[in-house]
Amino acid sequence: MIQTKSNCDVLLVGYEDEENLGLRSMASFLVEKGIDVEILPCQNVSKEGILKQINKRNPKIIGFSLIFQRMIFDFAELIDYLRNNGVKSHFTIGGHFPTLEYEKILELLPGLDTVVRHEGELTLLDLYRHLKSQSQWSEIRGIAYRRNGAIEVTSPRPLIQDLNSLPFPVREDKMRDHRGVGVCSILASRGCYYDCSFCSVQEFYSGAPGPRRRSRSPSNVVKEMEQLFERGARIFIFKDDDFSMKSRTQQRWIDEFSYLLKESGLADQILWRISCRVDEVDRNMLNKLKTVGLDFLYLGIESGCEQGLKTCNKHYGVEDIYKTLDIIESSRINFEYGFMFFDPDTDLGSVKDNISFFE
Repeated sequence: MIQTKSNCDVLLVGYEDEENLGLRSMASFLVEKGIDVEILPCQNVSKEGILKQINKRNPKIIGFSLIFQRMIFDFAELIDYLRNNGVKSHFTIGGHFPTLEYEKILELLPGLDTVVRHEGELTLLDLYRHLKSQSQWSEIRGIAYRRNGAIEVTSPRPLIQDLNSLPFPVREDKMRDHRGVGVCSILASRGCYYDCSFCSVQEFYSGAPGPRRRSRSPSNVVKEMEQLFERGARIFIFKDDDFSMKSRTQQRWIDEFSYLLKESGLADQILWRISCRVDEVDRNMLNKLKTVGLDFLYLGIESGCEQGLKTCNKHYGVEDIYKTLDIIESSRINFEYGFMFFDPDTDLGSVKDNISFFE
C-alpha cells in the first residue's frame, strides 16, 4: 500500500489476489508526477472498512479497477453505500468492460462521475489536473461522463508507445511468498497481435490509436527483475497476454533477454512462468528460455476439435496442438492449459471430439 501522508490525492480501489499491475503502474506514474496515491485492495475489506479508509484519507479522486465483469454489482453496491454515507470524492472506474461498455457502466453505476477508457496513466493524470473544470472534460482524451442527462465520450487517447518511459509499478511492502519463496508478478509487454473471439484484449487495445502490442526492452525488464530479486523474489509470473516466440522481432528480444539474465547472475537463481499460444511455441526459443529460468508455461489450447478452434478464431488446427505439446514435453517444461468444452457452436460431435482429444 502506498502512503505518503494521512491524506491522499488519489485512492485506487481494486481486487488484488496477486498484485494488480494495472493499478500499481498508474499509482507509480502519478507518484512520479507529485501526486499522493494510495492503493486499497478491496477483496478482504468490508464496505464499512473502505468508508473508514476514505474518510481518513479524504481523496480527491477514487478510482475503481473493474477486472472481473461479475464484480459490477459488488461495485454498484459499494459505490451506492459510499455516496449514501456522504463521500463527495470524484468517482471514476477503468478496466476492459468499462472501456468497451462505458454507457452500460454509467447506467448501472449512477454514483460514478467518469469512466477512464483504455490505458489509464496519462488519462488519470489529465483528469486529476482538470478535476474542477468540467467544462474542459471534453478535451480530456479517453474518458466518458454524463453531461446534461446524456453520455459524452471523448476521443480515445493513443496508447503509450514507449513502455520504458513508465516507472516500475509500486509494490506491496511485504512480498508474497510460497513456502517462504518470494513470488512476484511482472509484465514485459502490453497487448496481443491475435483476435480470439472470446477475448477482450484485442478489443480493449484496438479501440485506441497505436500498435496492438508493445514491449518493454529486455534491459528494462531485467532491471526490474534485479530490483525485485534484491527484495526477495525468486519466482516471477509474467502476466503478458501472449509471450511470443515466432517473429524475428520477438526472437531477437528473447536472445537479448536471455543474455542479460545470464550477465546479471539471475539465470541460475530464479524460476519463471509465461503464457503462450499454441502457434507461438518455438522449440529453439523454448530451450533457450529454459536455460535462464523458464520452468512453467500456460498454454491456451481452448478446444480439441476443428470446429471449436474455428469458433474461437484460433488460426491453428488440432494437429498443430499435438505438435506443440510434443515440443513442450521434449523440452521438459512444466505446463498447464486452458480448455473450453463448450462454445456457441458446440454439438454432440464436437463434445465427442473434445473427449477423444484427451484420450
